This record gives sequence, C-alpha cells and structure tokens, in this order.
Amino acid sequence: MLEPQPPTPKLRPGALWLRLAGLLAVGGLSITIYLLRDSIQSLQQVGYASAFIVNAFASSSVLLPMPGLVYTYALGSLLHPALVGCAAGAGATLGELSGYLAGFSGGALLEDRPAYARMFNLMRGRQSIATLIVFILAFVPNPFFDIAGVTAGIIKMPLARFTAATLAGNIAKSTLTAYAGAMSFAWLQPYLR
Repeated sequence: MLEPQPPTPKLRPGALWLRLAGLLAVGGLSITIYLLRDSIQSLQQVGYASAFIVNAFASSSVLLPMPGLVYTYALGSLLHPALVGCAAGAGATLGELSGYLAGFSGGALLEDRPAYARMFNLMRGRQSIATLIVFILAFVPNPFFDIAGVTAGIIKMPLARFTAATLAGNIAKSTLTAYAGAMSFAWLQPYLR
C-alpha cells in the first residue's frame, strides 16, 4: 500500500522559462549534431571537454530525455573511450544535480505522479537502499533517474552520497557507451552518410 506523499508546491513561471530555454539549447545542439553527421571526424578537434559539456547540458533537463549518450557513442569512436566515458560521466553527473537541487529546495517537478510516490517510498527508508537505487538508475539508461534525483533531494540524501553514486553509475554507463561506439562505429559509418 502506498503511503501518502508529501504535498509539492507548483513550479514557478520563471523556472518554466529557464527549462524551456535549456530544452531549446539542447534541442539546437541535437539538430546541429545531426546536420554535421557527415563530418563526425571533426569531433576530435573539440575533444574530451565537449563530452563533458554536452552531457552536462543533456542531463540538466529534468524529466525530458536528451541525446547525450548519442554524442558519447560517436566521440568514443574517435578518442580514447575510457577517457570519453569519464568526461561524459562527470558532465552527466553535474547536470543531474539540477534534479537533486530542485528536490532539495522543495520545488515541484513531479506533481502527483504515481512513479514519484513509489520512488519516495523506496528511497526514504534506508540511505544504503537509496544510494543503490541512484547508482542503478544512473547506470541504466532510463527515464526514471530524474525522479530518483528529485526524490533524493526531497529526502535530503547527503549531497556527497548522491554525487558519488551518480558519478559511479554515469561513468560506467558512459564508458560502456563510448566503447560500444569505438567497436561499432566503423560498421555504422556507411549508414550515416
């Protein structure tokens, strides 16, 4: 049986505009990456910093999917995949802090979603279980990490614990993605033209 969830305040209009601007920026970046797919080799020039920046922006969008892993996949075929994975994972972790901070500050992002109630009930009991949930959801590409991030902020999970679990999961996920790109990009390149 689900326990009652805490009331959540409404999202302020200024925050909505900020999220819309972030969505447009990342959407523009996604379109740019798509349009420049023929010159994907030029990504080597921007290096590891671009993996960090793209994934930070992609992960900062709470509750909206962004294509950071696609970029990591492509860049992994051009640069050392382990270093791409570390840079991308660190950037994604920085971006994921937006959800945590929104929850910590009491901002309402999830309204009355049933998934939030389930996540809240799972995470509020023991910190070790909450940490494991954060790690698993950061490691597996899925839409539920944002809910876990906001919930971690709401339950006041220590920031260092949240960051460590998120960083470990994101680096593992990004490194595997970059290695997948390194191993399969030569096979996929004819289809990208």
